[in-house]
Amino acid sequence: MAERIALHTVRGFFILVCAGIGLYCADQFGAEQEELQWLLGACAVAVVVVVVEIFTSRGEASTLSAVVFGLLLGLVLSSLFQQVNGLILASVGVDVKEDERPLRFMNIVTTALCCYFGVTLLLHTHGRYKILIPFVEFRREVKDRLPALLDTSALIDGRIEQLVAAGIVNCRLLVPRAVLEELHALSDSSDKLKRERGRRGLELLERLRRERQAEIVPSEHRPGEVDAVLLGLTADLGGWIVTTDATLAARGRVQGVQVVNLNEVADGMRLQAAPGERVEVNVLREGEGPQQGVGFLPDGTMVVVENGKASIGRKVEVEITGTIRTSAGRIVFARPAEEKK
Repeated sequence: MAERIALHTVRGFFILVCAGIGLYCADQFGAEQEELQWLLGACAVAVVVVVVEIFTSRGEASTLSAVVFGLLLGLVLSSLFQQVNGLILASVGVDVKEDERPLRFMNIVTTALCCYFGVTLLLHTHGRYKILIPFVEFRREVKDRLPALLDTSALIDGRIEQLVAAGIVNCRLLVPRAVLEELHALSDSSDKLKRERGRRGLELLERLRRERQAEIVPSEHRPGEVDAVLLGLTADLGGWIVTTDATLAARGRVQGVQVVNLNEVADGMRLQAAPGERVEVNVLREGEGPQQGVGFLPDGTMVVVENGKASIGRKVEVEITGTIRTSAGRIVFARPAEEKK
């Protein structure tokens, strides 16, 4: 609360300062009857600046520092060029001693241009070089810190948040705008399941952005071709994709793009069940085959129990007979241990 009050106070003071600058400009450059126009114009500019500051306050630290150092660079360059403005005016026959207004105008224009180019230069390059506060460190990103691009399925899945919290994924997380628009489309769907999935993905993205762990990056939007946009953007940035979509993962590998499938990661972290091993399983429902029952290991692995239909609703000891891997994960086959002769 105290921080918010301080921010509002600083913003209000900034608007008052801009109003004073407007009155000063009216006194120097305008007629007395134009004071109101100058005042309103300066206040309008101040309000625009405050609005821009509010919308960029959630930006990434490197982006904000790029703006700050870009402005400083622009001010330094403008102070150098302003020394030349007087010589330029003198060369075209303008006597700045009699009328200083042309020189002031050129100085203002020079400062604005230098600040603009300073900020845009660092914004264009801060992705390739690190810019840190309170000092500037220019060096290329190392390969193990390449950005990870999240697709729609990864945001809906939600496990990426746990990986970030555990420190397993500690690189920049980027979400292309095409993915954001696809989440919005899902959240506005008439289908209840799709609507819930879309809203869950948007809520996760908002949490990651609030913690400054993810940022939205511009991307072209071609309806129905989000995967192609994601693959192209990843190739341009030299990053890697996080997804649960097996089709996208296969396309990425064919195109030489590094893809991490969260389902494969989770499958690799599960306990390995070897044939002949005995485990206890809660048989929850009937299987697809005759007399089959289906249960799950504590890590979520599906277990298909032969002749387990009679044990539905009970915990039984089973002996593992084999496992298979599918695009959705690993399936374990077993039979009741009491059947073994």
